[in-house]
Amino acid sequence: MGFFLTIERFFIRIRDLFWDYPGILFLNENSVARGLRTIYLRARPFSHAFISFLIFVLISGAVFADVATILRINKTTFIEGVIVGQDEEGELQKVLSINPLIITNIQVKRDIAELVYEPLFRVNQQNAIELVLVDNYADLGEGKTYRFKLKENVKWHDGEDFTSDDVVATFKLLQSLEYGNQTSSVYSKAAEKVNVEKIDDYRLEFSLKDQDSVIPNFFEMISFKILPQHLIENLNSTNILYPDEKINNSPVGTGPFKVGPLNLERIVLDRNNEYYGGRANFHKLIFRLYKEHTQAVNDLKTGQIHALIGVSSDDIQELGTVPNLSIQKSNVIYNQYWGIYFNLSEQNESAVKQEKVRQAISSAINKELLIEALVGSAVKATGPIPKTSFAFKESEKYIYSVSSAQTLLDEAGWTMSEGQDFRTNKDGEVLELNFVYVENVDRDKVMTLVKRDLEEVGIKMNPIAKTIAEINNDHVLPAIFDMLLYGVSTFIDPDRYELFHSSQIGYPNLNISSYKSAEETTRIQKGKTERIPEVDYLLERGRSFLDEEARRTEYVKFQGIVMTELPVVYLYHPVYTYIINRRVKAVGLKNLVTLEDRFNRVTKWHMEV
Repeated sequence: MGFFLTIERFFIRIRDLFWDYPGILFLNENSVARGLRTIYLRARPFSHAFISFLIFVLISGAVFADVATILRINKTTFIEGVIVGQDEEGELQKVLSINPLIITNIQVKRDIAELVYEPLFRVNQQNAIELVLVDNYADLGEGKTYRFKLKENVKWHDGEDFTSDDVVATFKLLQSLEYGNQTSSVYSKAAEKVNVEKIDDYRLEFSLKDQDSVIPNFFEMISFKILPQHLIENLNSTNILYPDEKINNSPVGTGPFKVGPLNLERIVLDRNNEYYGGRANFHKLIFRLYKEHTQAVNDLKTGQIHALIGVSSDDIQELGTVPNLSIQKSNVIYNQYWGIYFNLSEQNESAVKQEKVRQAISSAINKELLIEALVGSAVKATGPIPKTSFAFKESEKYIYSVSSAQTLLDEAGWTMSEGQDFRTNKDGEVLELNFVYVENVDRDKVMTLVKRDLEEVGIKMNPIAKTIAEINNDHVLPAIFDMLLYGVSTFIDPDRYELFHSSQIGYPNLNISSYKSAEETTRIQKGKTERIPEVDYLLERGRSFLDEEARRTEYVKFQGIVMTELPVVYLYHPVYTYIINRRVKAVGLKNLVTLEDRFNRVTKWHMEV
């Protein structure tokens, strides 16, 4: 009986405690709260200092915990945002395959290829050779034969040894790609002109098939990435485009990072712990993919990603005010330029076929204002060969002058009477041109300024904004456009054969304007006299010498003709902006040739907490 009475009293006390706790803690004369208040008041000012310190510690802990969550403080993982856009169904555009021998405009594919694969060597902006998979080389015959010694103890990501067999296999595969409409490139064209012979496991000999010729930019022409022989033996110009080929969806290279599964919302690259060049500080490098730039910019601000490329000049200005971000600028990429290409193909019947109209358009465009609008992302271009080249000659003739543009249009037969908005010809046809361009913030700026300049001199311009894939498929390949705002990459070397020689007109070649110079010259070949476009002749001769002065003579004449006939209005060379968290150190954007070159020193990058 006493046991149950004890239990009853215990529960009564518990009940009374829950019933009376407000008084015990806060309300009664002898409550806990009043007792603590008395102690606090008697302990002033020490109690003030203690409570302030406690509040500081609690707030700092909360903030640090939040920052740790948002910034994902992890010194071994680097996350870069990539704006890839969306597919036809409105879903995130996925990366399905990567093969460095296939030319692509998709930057993230080029970035991953740069981290996974390596070339024998690179050629920098100063046209200097930087050895990568090669230990040393020797010129055995005035630019006609070279011998290369490869680095030893280099491993493929799957553990196989890198040897001469891999170089020979890659070279043969590249030669076969020259015969595929979708796989031909400047590299396959160069490979087709060269024989490669294995001497032993780490030595090879390269020789020109035609020993009466030379390739002045030989090293640049064969600076493509090398693939493993044991994974490409069955590839050809058709199946190399298939995403389900193992080497395409599971790339294996010799570079500092290994790539994980593709076709995801993020692509994870793991450190190559066997990398001959020394292990990277980051264990993981992640590309997080975005449909559009707004979310990517917000994630960069809040620290959910560490870096971002491909943002507009407007976003750059906004992000420049964020304290935890660093705005890094590259050197001027002189081997790339953006220009307005005119469609000079036979099927195009628009006014751009008239030389004076093209000259007038060049004269009407205020390049300085255009460069200013791009806010540090561009430097004025003046022709097909940049001022950094030994072959450069100042030859820009039709610079900004509204009066000159108006005079040239009058001479071309396009006049404008008082009260007219646009010029017409004698048949009453309006001078109206379609202007195709890639839709984004900065290209919109260029379009707006060009449209305003052309309308000022009486030219009606119809903007057509599309994605880069749509432009390539719907306009560039079938040559359906009047004017096209487009960016191209060229060689560091002044050779412009692929871009302007008339033999390079038509898909898959790179003479986008379908340009064939009106100026002609006489050539005697195999005992026959023939008239050929003078630009063709000059470009052929320019790549037939090793001597720079002899080459310069030909390229000076070439520039003079092209800048008169104007198949292209050259606008600007790009300056790339890399926005990166200040905690990421040792990143450098100097001496870049391509945007993906920012990863050349990635093994040195590291994170500070």
